[in-house]
Amino acid sequence: MSTRTKPTHSDLFRLLCLALCTLGALLLTLTLLPGCGGGLATPPTTGAVNRNAPPPGAEPSPIELTASLATVKRLTLNWSWSELASVQRALILEDPDGDGPLPATPLAEVPAAAGNATVEIFLPIALQASYRVALCDGEACTSSGTLRLQGSLEETMGRFKADAPLQNAEFGISVALSQDGSVMAAGDITGAVHLFERSGPGSWTSRGPVEAPSPAPGQLFDRALVLSADGSVLVFGSIGLNAAGAAYVYRRQGDRWLFERHLQGSELGPNDQFGHSLALSGDGRTLAVGAPTDDGPADSRLDDGAVYVFTESNGLWTETLLLRDGSGAQEEWFGASLTLNADGTVLAVGSAYNNASGLGVHALPIDDVNAPGSGAVYLYTRTLGTWSLDAFIKPPMDLGTGAFGSAVALDARGKTLAVAAREADLDANGLVSRPAHSNSGSVHVFVRSEGGPWAPHGAPLRSPVPRRSDEFGRALALSADGQTVVIGTQYNDYSGLGVSTAESPIVTTDAGSAYVFRRQASGWESATILQPSDHSTTGDRDVRLGSAVAISGDGRTVAVGARSHGGPGSGVSSDPAIAYGDDPAFALSGAVFLY
Repeated sequence: MSTRTKPTHSDLFRLLCLALCTLGALLLTLTLLPGCGGGLATPPTTGAVNRNAPPPGAEPSPIELTASLATVKRLTLNWSWSELASVQRALILEDPDGDGPLPATPLAEVPAAAGNATVEIFLPIALQASYRVALCDGEACTSSGTLRLQGSLEETMGRFKADAPLQNAEFGISVALSQDGSVMAAGDITGAVHLFERSGPGSWTSRGPVEAPSPAPGQLFDRALVLSADGSVLVFGSIGLNAAGAAYVYRRQGDRWLFERHLQGSELGPNDQFGHSLALSGDGRTLAVGAPTDDGPADSRLDDGAVYVFTESNGLWTETLLLRDGSGAQEEWFGASLTLNADGTVLAVGSAYNNASGLGVHALPIDDVNAPGSGAVYLYTRTLGTWSLDAFIKPPMDLGTGAFGSAVALDARGKTLAVAAREADLDANGLVSRPAHSNSGSVHVFVRSEGGPWAPHGAPLRSPVPRRSDEFGRALALSADGQTVVIGTQYNDYSGLGVSTAESPIVTTDAGSAYVFRRQASGWESATILQPSDHSTTGDRDVRLGSAVAISGDGRTVAVGARSHGGPGSGVSSDPAIAYGDDPAFALSGAVFLY
């Protein structure tokens, strides 16, 4: 016969302690689990137990993680762990919004025993992002804590200048990047285009300049410059050749760039500015060239504008299309800006000074003159070789004389369109305000769902504090996936260094900035602000950063021109954060900064 013993007070106390300890351990486990590989794009087993982990009572020490900034756009992570010998691989992870909802993505996978890895980072998100390493044995991974970067990061920016800088050359007035960001082209006003190529991790090599054959005296080179997706086809424009303009095509063979063709439109006349704008398909075989001051047939419409489309086959370029806006109005600058999607089947044409008074997508009327200088965008699509007008887009709101269409950019699919209105007169409340906010500028994004119409996406993009004459939207670029937009404002008067999430309090005339916005479900997140990595010791910061912008198709590299930069040096700088004194020999020589 068994007997039951009534619990004593001491027994009850021991049971209560055991229950509390068990609950505490459970809560601690739930707190730690999100740091053990959670949130990966292709995560290792969340909370998995390392098969070689020490027995209970002999917990391993935490993974020690440190970081240092390396060469251009490179971050070195170093780790140590008491159980390093028991794991095979290390995943380097970047969470683009830190503790936000976006998942972490792997940047690299290396042998764990190496104890370190150097990875390329995207500087415009680096201050919001967090970095960590997951050390894995098979599918079982142990994650380090997260590491956050601080400061303005100027020591890891790239600074590029011409191999032989020239006074007043304005290197950086134009810039272009290949799909993977490994090839960069930068133009100046002398007729030269300077080529740079990433020759290794964080290492860039100058491939020297190319020039138009026998440039004529007085020939003017504009900001039009494009590269094919693989960086093997280069086209740049000259608005002054024979007083009409031209486009020059070069093709890369090995380490050399060979001149292929110079192009002119079939109906050009004097001062048509053919080559003022360019757009090239990803494969480098469809080219659109704008002539915004073309006067029309028999010079009947002053500065109305035209766009010529060329296609290439076996090195032969043929003019296949001539577009005009069909309006009877003059001085509308049809072709002021151009953009093509990746396969060359969607073409957007900016008509920066269009005078029609309608608002929004498919606006009516299309050809009245009751809104002078308001601007418009024409969207064309190509089906089975035939082009047709798909949409006529006016500003979605009153912008004043906004020059809507002064810059345009399409994503690779042709489903996202960014349009700059660099002369928009909007105040902080989005209302027309003259003269206090004249030419403050704005950028508007439109999206098209499958089979649906174009529609605005989110509120207009503007600088945090719109100011008169900033011309926010002077330059514009969009990543291939349509998730990142870069906006140049070369007349912005705030000056700082490197990367920041707030404008500098230092005020200086025409220092310039570039703003990076990232797409969210309902709109666009607040901007990261990009500024130069160096500065003048005399206080002259009129470098006009944002005169040109480019983003690689993969959205991981941004190049920003600073056409008035007067710092010394040549080629790829080994000390991009140098402070320099003013030297007349380098005045307005220009620079490009890489982020």
